[in-house]
Amino acid sequence: MNFLEKIPSLSDNEKKQFALYYNRNSISLFRFTVFIIFLASFGFLYLDYLASPVHYKFFWILRSSMILISIALIIFSFSKKIVKNLQIYANWYNFLYNFFILIMIYISEPDEISYSSYYIGLIIVAITTIALRIRLKGTLLNISIIYSLYIILAVFRQGLLSPDKIMYFINNMFFIISSLLAIWTAQYVLEISMRKTFLHEKELIEKNAEITQQKEELKTQRDHEKQQKEQIAEQNKQITASIRYAQRLQNALLPKKEFLKNYFENFLIYLPRDIVSGDFYWFRKFKKDIFAIAAADCTGHGVPGAFVSMLGISLIQEFFKENLLSSPHIVLNLARKRIKMVFSQTISDTQQDGMDIALAVIDKINNKLYFSGANRPIYICRKNNNFSTDDINYRTNNFDEKTIIEIKPDRMPVGVFVRELSFTTKTFDLLPNDLIYLFSDGYIDQFNENKSQMKSSELKKLLCQISNFNFNEQKEILLNDFNKRKGKHSQTDDVLFIGLKYL
Repeated sequence: MNFLEKIPSLSDNEKKQFALYYNRNSISLFRFTVFIIFLASFGFLYLDYLASPVHYKFFWILRSSMILISIALIIFSFSKKIVKNLQIYANWYNFLYNFFILIMIYISEPDEISYSSYYIGLIIVAITTIALRIRLKGTLLNISIIYSLYIILAVFRQGLLSPDKIMYFINNMFFIISSLLAIWTAQYVLEISMRKTFLHEKELIEKNAEITQQKEELKTQRDHEKQQKEQIAEQNKQITASIRYAQRLQNALLPKKEFLKNYFENFLIYLPRDIVSGDFYWFRKFKKDIFAIAAADCTGHGVPGAFVSMLGISLIQEFFKENLLSSPHIVLNLARKRIKMVFSQTISDTQQDGMDIALAVIDKINNKLYFSGANRPIYICRKNNNFSTDDINYRTNNFDEKTIIEIKPDRMPVGVFVRELSFTTKTFDLLPNDLIYLFSDGYIDQFNENKSQMKSSELKKLLCQISNFNFNEQKEILLNDFNKRKGKHSQTDDVLFIGLKYL
């Protein structure tokens, strides 16, 4: 039985792998063993040649044959056929070597037997058995046959053995059995050692293979992620290009910023949160010295808000006629009706698209301001002249020498609303040097570092504080205040702020 078969800790597949592993390592051991046998045989051949009579030179020829066989095995061990049948050749080598010893014993006189051959034969059997993992059964058979024949031949050549001869052979057999036990133990230790080495190397190979596989998977994942990033980048590039084009279309609908400069001292802050904006501004001149101005905040921001804002601009331009200059609320009513129709809006809709807007008409001929607002007020800052009113449509705040007058809007959007009423128009008498401000909620809704928003009272106070500055300086102060509040936060909403001076 093969020693390998006595190791239950290996599976059948591992036994096959271990056999291949052991055979690969046995090639060099085989060559080394045969080379040692070659040197030992040559040495004892030379000693026997010096010590033996001339008529025993036949022994020298036999031993020389074994040396030639050793040389041949070393040479042919590079052949795949020899390597494949390594154990078979090693067993035959053991058998032939000991068989030649048997012949030498047979043709020798008892007192001329070179016992060095006897012990060298046993040593050769041990070395090849241990080094090459030869089946123990085959080794036992070879040794048993050789030395049994030796005893039989000795009996036939010398007659019945004397008691001292019998003890000699008994001692020899004890030595052989002891040697075989030593060979068996060495084989077992070698098998265990090689098994541990094999399992350790197998574990390392499996771990390396697992690591390699993980690296390949990571590489594949990285390549996939890189490809996805490239695809996303390309898609973003295309989307951005489309939005940039949409920005051009939106800007084409907005009035030129230079328009107001021809008639008013003014500033305009227009900061879309994204490339396109849901806020829009609108100016128009009617007759002589009558102007309409609007600041609107449509539902959403970015692309959705931009679509609604383009609709809002179109509606204001379509409905604002000269006969409605003193009644801007009619424009808002008509715009609301059209928006509800375009979006098929009902009260039950969860998404109620529309716009908040401050729409004002400035009549320089009569010094009048006609205002209609949908959720967006208009502020008028003037020198303190004790302006006060009990009208619920107005709210005043006094700051030192300045007064902020807030004309309140109607609390409903231009769109579907649960308590839908007609918009109203408020009329206000303007004075020279009045400062008029229209804005969307993006400016005061911006979060600061403490995640709080600006109060309307704070904005009124700020406007009074900067009212003595020219409009370029006012614009810079408002922008700096906004950026300071924003800090590292992203912009919350689109920002629109319009200021102008009534002269």
